Amino acid sequence: MSDDADARPEPDEAPAGTAAAPVAAGGGDDSAPTEGGTEAAATSEEQEAAEVLRLADEGMLIAESALRMRVKNRIVVQVMGRGEPLTPQDCREYVIAEADALIAETRASADYLGATYDEVDRFGFGGPKGTYGRDDLKSLDLRQQVDEELVRRLEAGRNDSAYRSAIADEARMQAMNEMFRARMMPPPPSGPRLDDAEREQQMRDVRNEVGLQLAAHIRAERRRARAERRKEQRRAIAERLRFWR
Repeated sequence: MSDDADARPEPDEAPAGTAAAPVAAGGGDDSAPTEGGTEAAATSEEQEAAEVLRLADEGMLIAESALRMRVKNRIVVQVMGRGEPLTPQDCREYVIAEADALIAETRASADYLGATYDEVDRFGFGGPKGTYGRDDLKSLDLRQQVDEELVRRLEAGRNDSAYRSAIADEARMQAMNEMFRARMMPPPPSGPRLDDAEREQQMRDVRNEVGLQLAAHIRAERRRARAERRKEQRRAIAERLRFWR
C-alpha cells in the first residue's frame, strides 16, 4: 500500500486543521434545568417552607392557648364542680388527654385538606358544595402542610415531660385565679331546687360561655401574633434602611 493511503485519515477522524462541527444550540440533555431555573425553584421552595413555619408558629400560639384553657376548665370542674382534691398527676393526665384531642383534631383537618386537594386536582372543584377550585390548590396544600407541622409539634410537646409540666402549671395557676375570683363573689340567692332539665340548661349555658371565652382568647392571641409579626417586619425594614445608608 502507498504512503498516501497510509496517511489517509480514518473515517471517524477529522482531517488535521479541520474544526469540529459545532453542537447545535439546545443540544444535549434538554431535560436538564438551567442554573438560573434551579436557583429560582430553590428560592421558591425556601419561601414556601418559611411560610409554613411562620404559619405553624402562629398556629402553635393558638393551640397552646386552647390547650391551657381546656386543662384549666377540667381542673375547675374537678375542684369546684365535683369537690374533689387536685393532684399534680391529675393535671399532667389532663394535659395528655387534651393534647391527644388537639392532635386528633389537627390531623383530621390535615386529612380533610389533603382529600379536598386531591378532589380539586382530579375534577377541578371540590369541598362542600364545590367551593374550592383549581385556584385554591396552592392554598389547600399550604394549609395541609401547616396542619401536618402542627401535628408534629403537638406530638413532640405531648411526649416531652417538661412541656407537659409547664402547660399543667400554667393551667393550674389560671384555674386557681378563676376559682379565687368565683369564691370572692357573693353567693347567689337561694331559690327552688332545679330539676334535671333546668340543670342541663345551666350546664349548656356554662359550656357556651366557656366557648365564647375561648374564641375571644384565640382572637386576642391572633391579634397579638399579627402585631408581633408587623413589629418584626418594621424592625427588619429599619435594619435594611440603616444598612443602605
